[in-house]
Amino acid sequence: FLYDGVPVVNGAFSQASLLLNRMLRAHTDECIGAPASLLDLYCGNGNLSLHHAAASEVLGVDHDAVVVNAAAALVPRAFVRGTEKEMVGLLKKRPWEVILLDPPRSGAHALTGALAAARARKIVYVSCDPATLARDLRDILAGDWSLTQVNALDLFPHTPHVETVCVLER
Repeated sequence: FLYDGVPVVNGAFSQASLLLNRMLRAHTDECIGAPASLLDLYCGNGNLSLHHAAASEVLGVDHDAVVVNAAAALVPRAFVRGTEKEMVGLLKKRPWEVILLDPPRSGAHALTGALAAARARKIVYVSCDPATLARDLRDILAGDWSLTQVNALDLFPHTPHVETVCVLER
């Protein structure tokens, strides 16, 4: 089914609260702005980028074919299945105005070298795990990026978990 225009796929990851997800999307949209091109790594069902496809060149990549296919059904060719190795290749292949990533709890360690060297104006990193976020940011910031914004969003009330949205700029 669709919720706020985004497919919710049975058995696949989605935010626990679809209502609080609106808050995350709104804040992430503020951070992204209106880029000409947006690369969404670990895009899942397109939750944070699908609605940008009407006005921007969007490419979303995720390892989960089921959720990527659900997003691709709404915006053909904008969402594809891919491994982390393929994500690294996309980061090296061309410049993107904004790179968005929302990796699983294990983080994006396999991408940090390519992110550090990426030709982009901005990286928006959404994380649900402060430890892997800190590890990944340390490596990305070594590439002459500056952390310009950090916001914590409590999408998991009464738990120790928090969603963090970071903006990095050159």
